[in-house]
Amino acid sequence: MPANAIELAKQQSPGLFPPANGSSGLWTYIGNSGVPSGGGVGRVNSVRVQPGSTSTYYACAPAGGLWKTTNSGTSWTCMNTDFLASIGVTDIAIDPNNTNILYIATGDGDASDTYALGVLKSTDGGLTWSATGLTATPNNNFLIRRLIINPTNPNLLIAAASDGIWQTIDGGTNWIQRQTGYFMDLEFKPSDPSIVYASTFDRDGNAEIFRSTNSGQSWTSVALLSDVIRINLAVSP
Repeated sequence: MPANAIELAKQQSPGLFPPANGSSGLWTYIGNSGVPSGGGVGRVNSVRVQPGSTSTYYACAPAGGLWKTTNSGTSWTCMNTDFLASIGVTDIAIDPNNTNILYIATGDGDASDTYALGVLKSTDGGLTWSATGLTATPNNNFLIRRLIINPTNPNLLIAAASDGIWQTIDGGTNWIQRQTGYFMDLEFKPSDPSIVYASTFDRDGNAEIFRSTNSGQSWTSVALLSDVIRINLAVSP
């Protein structure tokens, strides 16, 4: 871009260009400023906001279970996941019509520090958990990377896993493997949840993007990105 074009862009959209002194622009560091004695602060795989709330959200820890805050992060409560055979949690899907119905993708889908027990379900806001039809044991080395719930049909969920894409249409009772492969991410099209996007992981550097036009029942590869190992997705409104 020519220098005069850059200067014009800075004048029109100053927030997109950090100051020349190297400060962080629109981003501000909020913590943590210290490390607990005897260990690190750990990792969080995902944070999901409860539908209809601006102060309640969940944090999924790859080796520390599921945590909930109802006061925008001032305090946190563990959601009774310490008893699980593998206490990692990668993602959570919340029923938009009944926020007491929760589904968690267990294990560490990002770095394999813990392996999945499958998808677990709670109908009492996380006080108790039960297995769904998608189950595993830690020695299966099974991973789930993403779990999404259809906003207009909460009985339909889709999971991106290390062995493919799984779908349930009855609230987790039964799951069907709809696509094989190692999948990393899933997103519904915001204006039409019958259209779903998925992306893969490939150690050889040939990651792909898939698309479904029938709510996840069948999938077609729409892009292959050479020299790319993993793809995460975001869909604009």
